[in-house]
Amino acid sequence: MVIFSIDDYNKIIRLFDDSYKEFSKKWNSSNSINMKRRTIYDIHDDETDFINDEFSLIIKEYYNYCNIFMIEQKINLKSVTNKNIRARIKDIDSLMAKIHKKRFEKNGRFPINKVINDIVGFRIIDSNFEQNNKKKLLKLIKELTDKGKIKIRILNREGKEYKATHIYFKGINNYCFPIELQIWDEADKETNIKAHNLYKQNYINYIENFNKFK
Repeated sequence: MVIFSIDDYNKIIRLFDDSYKEFSKKWNSSNSINMKRRTIYDIHDDETDFINDEFSLIIKEYYNYCNIFMIEQKINLKSVTNKNIRARIKDIDSLMAKIHKKRFEKNGRFPINKVINDIVGFRIIDSNFEQNNKKKLLKLIKELTDKGKIKIRILNREGKEYKATHIYFKGINNYCFPIELQIWDEADKETNIKAHNLYKQNYINYIENFNKFK
C-alpha cells in the first residue's frame, strides 16, 4: 500500500510542469505545427491516407527528444519523492495505429494535441487518492493555474470500467505534444488494469490489420 501526501503531489506537479516547459523550449525550435489548431486530418496524405512525410519526421524527432527527457525525469523524480511512479514511452506502432484510427472517426477532425497526448506517460497508484487526496489535489491545481504558475489540463475519467484522473502538461505553448500523468486509486487498480488490457488488445488487433496495409 502506497500513500502519497499532498506535498508529494505539489512537488511532482511542479517538477513535471517546469521540466516539460524547458523541454518544449528546445523542441519548439524544430517544430512549426500548432497542435491545437491543426487536426488529425491535416497530417494525412490525401492519396494514401497515411501520415504525411512532414509529420512523420516530427514524430521521429520527438521520440528522440523523449528518450532523453524520460531519463532526466527518472533522475529528477528521485529528488522529490521515494514513492514509485511508473513511466513509459508509448510504443510507436501503437501511436501510429491510434492516429490512423482517429483519421476515420469524424473525418479526423480532432485537434492533434487531443489525440497525441500520451507519448510520454507517468502513472501514480495512491491508496489514499479518492478518499482524501483527490479534492486536495484539484484545489492545489486550481490555485496554481489561477496564479499562472502551471499550464495543464485535467480530465476525470469516471466510467464503470475505468476510473482515474489524467493530468496533461502542455509545455510553453501549443507547438508541443502534451505529456500525461495518470493517477489511480489503489481500489480501482484491478478494474483499471482489465480495462487497460482490453483497450490495449483492441489496438494490438488494429495494429495487426494496420500493418497489412503499410
